[in-house]
Amino acid sequence: MITQLENHLTICLALYQLALDENHLLKTGQMPDDNILNRKRELLTQLDASLEALKQAPRTIAPQLKAAASDAKRKATQKIQQILLVDRENEQLLLALSLPQRQPVADYPHVSKLKSLYKKY
Repeated sequence: MITQLENHLTICLALYQLALDENHLLKTGQMPDDNILNRKRELLTQLDASLEALKQAPRTIAPQLKAAASDAKRKATQKIQQILLVDRENEQLLLALSLPQRQPVADYPHVSKLKSLYKKY
């Protein structure tokens, strides 16, 4: 069980680092390339396999390993929460980058110019 938790935590750390890399790209105005997207798919597949391995792992843990298992679970949970926060920000940045740029609004004449035009007519 400890080995599966450590493997799961390693995958979570890699996903977090990838999310930060993607975030950096998006903040500089660049779209993520295929390399990042393929790596994300690969890591998410590994995460699914890791979760399945954790489900299949025996639930009984030796008393001396309970503290280590609890710590690994806590760290993995915290890292997943951080990944979700960064991923949410990435989605917002990606949306902002993919939307067409707004066209500048035409300049309207100044109020005094309008008043003078109305006085003429």
